[in-house]
Amino acid sequence: MLLLYHYTSIEGFLGIISSKSLWASHCQYLNDASEYEHALNYAKNISSDIFMNDDYNAGFGFILRKNISLIPDNSNVFITSFSEKFDLLSQWRGYCPPNEGICIGFDKNIIKEFCNQNKFKFEKCIYEEEIQLRKIHEIVEKCYKSCPQHTISKGEYNLLNSKDCVDFEMDYHEEIKKFSNSTDVFTKFSNSLIEYAPLIKNNGFYEEKEWRIICKSPNTTINFRKGKGYLIPFINLDLLNFSKEIIKEIIIGPNVNARRCEESIKMVLERKGFVNIKIKHSTIPYI
Repeated sequence: MLLLYHYTSIEGFLGIISSKSLWASHCQYLNDASEYEHALNYAKNISSDIFMNDDYNAGFGFILRKNISLIPDNSNVFITSFSEKFDLLSQWRGYCPPNEGICIGFDKNIIKEFCNQNKFKFEKCIYEEEIQLRKIHEIVEKCYKSCPQHTISKGEYNLLNSKDCVDFEMDYHEEIKKFSNSTDVFTKFSNSLIEYAPLIKNNGFYEEKEWRIICKSPNTTINFRKGKGYLIPFINLDLLNFSKEIIKEIIIGPNVNARRCEESIKMVLERKGFVNIKIKHSTIPYI
């Protein structure tokens, strides 16, 4: 059985058990919201390069770049995260208050089933820049192949005189523009980019081996909680209502009151109807 781990505080754990749900936060309010911008910047650079350096496809590059610029900064995407790693020092320090860390082990297959039924994206984050860029190129290429193709080959275009080249470029630009206004091909491109963007992570966080549930424009109530000087929009993902079997183990983080913490967790689980959950303790010394 494969498990994925969600790090939280004691208060967060109590909220999860009581509400039988996890919070998915708006992508622009994550600890590092700039991560979301990386994919958009990659796509902007690719489209700009096509427009500036490939006269044959300049019309496509221009319309592509324009559509990327129309993607709103507040795209309606919500995310919740898991790690393949349990009892990881960087996770305790990054996501849990001192003496209050709880790591919940979820059944990966049940998470996947929940996401499939709700049409949420559930994938592992990508840390390698080469793979990130390749994926963006694939999204761009798929869009390109869905657009009207040229009436002449690139070799034939290169043989045209300057005037005919300009005429060709202008005609193709107008054709792509009309096409983009009459179909949803570029909308699908933008949606693919929006859904992929949250999976891009800086390679410095590789050890976390993070997985994410990505909810785009969810048809549910958006709630708000207090952040550090601002409010954080979030939605509830009813994972524990979907299956009470989804939690398999709980690891208590470094804690000077570890015994009391374990006993109180057992009491809460029993009263909320959760059974057969292993409770473990962190092997990391108190920090």
